[in-house]
Amino acid sequence: MERAENEEDASNQRADNERKEYTKNCRDVTIGKDTVHNVPYSLKVVQKNYLSTLKRRAKAIDKLMELLKEGRGKTVFQSRYLRFLSAVSLQNSGGSDNGTVTLIAATALVLIRSIGITESEISTESIAKGAAPE
Repeated sequence: MERAENEEDASNQRADNERKEYTKNCRDVTIGKDTVHNVPYSLKVVQKNYLSTLKRRAKAIDKLMELLKEGRGKTVFQSRYLRFLSAVSLQNSGGSDNGTVTLIAATALVLIRSIGITESEISTESIAKGAAPE
C-alpha cells in the first residue's frame, strides 16, 4: 500500500515538474472578461473580430496581387472605373496642379475600390486628403 502511494506521489511530482517546465515559457492573457491560461510567448491572442479584420485585409491584398498580376492580357480595371478616370483626366487637360492631385486621388480611389475595400473602411475623403500636397 505504501509503495503504491510512493509511486503515485512520484507520478504527481513528475507531472508537476512537467507542468512547471511547460508553463515556464507561457503566460496568462486577459481579453475583456476572459483569461486564457498557458499561452506560449511565441503566440499572440486576438479577439475574433480583429482576426476577421486581418482576414479581410489579406483578401484585399490577394485581390490587389491578382489585379496587377503580369501577363493578364486584359484591362486591369472595370470599365466603370476606366470611364471615371477618363472623366477626371479631362479635367487635367491643362496640366494644373489641382488637376494632377485630383487625378492621383481618383487613381487611388479606383485601385482601392477595385480590390473590394469599401467606403466604410477607407472613405473617399481620406483618399482625397492622402493625395493632396502638404
